Amino acid sequence: MTVIIPQLTQIQEFKVTGMSVRTKNEEDFNPKTARIPHLWEQFLDSKIKTQQDSPVYGVYHHYESDSSGYYTVTAGIGIVNESKATHLDRVTINAGNYLVFKAIGPNPSAIINAWQTIWSYFNEKPKYERIYLTDFELYKTPHESAVYIGIK
Repeated sequence: MTVIIPQLTQIQEFKVTGMSVRTKNEEDFNPKTARIPHLWEQFLDSKIKTQQDSPVYGVYHHYESDSSGYYTVTAGIGIVNESKATHLDRVTINAGNYLVFKAIGPNPSAIINAWQTIWSYFNEKPKYERIYLTDFELYKTPHESAVYIGIK
């Protein structure tokens, strides 16, 4: 596995619209109870991603506690025209500091590897601390994506 060195960046608030599920890691690590793969299947089968010229996002929000609690995942696109997004879930990406973990390679394996790196990184008690407000995956191309982790 390639070592991923995160980069610190500041993000301005923006909105994403799409489809959502509520889950937790314990359930999503089990293929029989996993909700996130089905969410992405539904999203990719829908016409949402073709409605606007926007990258695709996977947004993690409404955290119950930390990485062991429940959270909501929204697969969606950036909102450009609010009137087109009336029947979809909306989430606001909080402005603030984020650590960016790049994921190069085919997905979903590249994103899964990035998340494994993120969990290992934060288990080492780095100088940055997660805030569990909003985190997001940004899919630029089929082989280039990144995970943005909100920090204090």
